[in-house]
Amino acid sequence: MEDRTLNEKESLELITRMIQNSKKNMELGSVNIFLLWGYLSVVTAAVVLLLVWQTGIMKWNWLWFAIPLLGWPLQAYLGKKAGRPVLTYTDKVITAVWSVLGMAMGAGAVVYCTDADTSTFILPMMVLCAGIGVAITGAVICDRWMRFCGIFSFFIGLFSIKGMESFNLEGWYYDCATFIVCIVLMFIIPGHRLNREARRMRKGGGE
Repeated sequence: MEDRTLNEKESLELITRMIQNSKKNMELGSVNIFLLWGYLSVVTAAVVLLLVWQTGIMKWNWLWFAIPLLGWPLQAYLGKKAGRPVLTYTDKVITAVWSVLGMAMGAGAVVYCTDADTSTFILPMMVLCAGIGVAITGAVICDRWMRFCGIFSFFIGLFSIKGMESFNLEGWYYDCATFIVCIVLMFIIPGHRLNREARRMRKGGGE
């Protein structure tokens, strides 16, 4: 059977379905990928910030590794529990983008965490890389808030790195607070928006 060329209306409907499926595939039961990583990152940042503030010991920075060490197993578990979705092309694009950025962030963390006292660039770099990923994800799934907050956070991370000269505790406090704000903007707010949209879609579909 010969392949049939889709007309303009059918092409738009196909693209729309792919985008909606990609948003649905981000769900992990009652939460989604953005909420999982967002809340885990904010809680970890708050704990590290509190411990460093109370003790003045920068070795607490090693606790940042709790984010991937807890996040990946949790995502795998929740994803398995929710069932394996059928991946669309947009899903594969998003996965590829975050895979590359994840490796970059992991490599950067290992390099700059050789000594926790010299971990000056880690937080701005994480914000910068996450901003790229969120902006691209927002562009792929047509979410303007996500795209704008990703671009905004990218520039926050970029200018934070540019303004660094040497490590100082006051600057680290600023970077940690900035990290928390950017994570809320990039992950937590979009995550709740995606959940609200998913509930609206299920209600509209009669599920």
